[in-house]
Amino acid sequence: MIRMVQLGVEHMHAEAYRGTLGLMRDRIEVVGFLARPEDRRTSLPGFEGVSVFRSLDELLNGVQFDAAQVMLRNNEMGATLEALAGAGIHLWIEKPTARRAADLRPVAKMVAEKGLIVTLGYQSRFYPTTAYARRLVQEGVLGPLTFAHMMTATTTIKWRKPDGPYGYLFDDAVSGGGIFHWLGCHMVDLLLHIVGQRPETVTALTANTGEAAVNVEDVAAVGLRFSGGWLASLNYGYLLPTAEPSPFGDDAPEPAIYGQSGWVRWNSATDVARSYSTVPARAKSPWEMERFATPSPGGYGHAALLAMGNFVDAIGGHDAPAYSIEQAIAVLEVIEAAYVSARTGAVVRL
Repeated sequence: MIRMVQLGVEHMHAEAYRGTLGLMRDRIEVVGFLARPEDRRTSLPGFEGVSVFRSLDELLNGVQFDAAQVMLRNNEMGATLEALAGAGIHLWIEKPTARRAADLRPVAKMVAEKGLIVTLGYQSRFYPTTAYARRLVQEGVLGPLTFAHMMTATTTIKWRKPDGPYGYLFDDAVSGGGIFHWLGCHMVDLLLHIVGQRPETVTALTANTGEAAVNVEDVAAVGLRFSGGWLASLNYGYLLPTAEPSPFGDDAPEPAIYGQSGWVRWNSATDVARSYSTVPARAKSPWEMERFATPSPGGYGHAALLAMGNFVDAIGGHDAPAYSIEQAIAVLEVIEAAYVSARTGAVVRL
């Protein structure tokens, strides 16, 4: 049984993650929560009787635990993670994991010294469509890579109420960036995970084109160049002037990866992936469509449940961890390089 705490109970994903923790009561005992000083809650639904603390020191001194799920504000993550790692605590780190890569380097050193397990909040690695695309790339079914594109369009900042409780997301001093930092991080991690490479150079443009007066970008277009010269285009924006679900279903642009021998496109929302390949192994059936059936267990969904299961298994020595803190640093390095490029107009080499 793993004793676990959650830091950042007001985070927009915290409640859903508590649902996932509740699904694993046979393996995880939640023994404490960390709330902000102004949050006067003394208990949380489904976890009545579990203490709610108001400072990290109170938490560390008030309860014994093995692992922590940390989802504080970006500028608070580095010091908190370093203190927890120093105490020998295994870390679940919510995305984008920190404000800057430098915030995580002391944490990485402590994690290595203590032999700790780290899991990142990039749960889309556990989507079946992700596993399918990664397998095609890793097995050479697409041949040498030539291009990849990914795009996210989401609700405008105006609809996200920048003067509300989550306004800090649009404050550079707290969060370190805008749409590319908050949501683009998912696709950076996903791309690096699927292709098993890090980019060599980064080129980017950012802008603020919406109605909200904030000091971070709401649109970003980023180009990555990888070893061998192949390119990736990542595009993100707070673009949709409504919070109403589309009557057309999920019609967002699909991510895709292309190679000299084939391509793969996928839709994680509909659990469908399609591919084409000219390699001999696919000679009889070069076209392929896979339809998956992802369970709906509640909480933050099936992928989060799988990620949490891997975290617990890795702590127990029963499975290899699916993530590393070095991967979190790699994502932040790409994001930071994009901001430097957008500010200077230069191509930034990693």
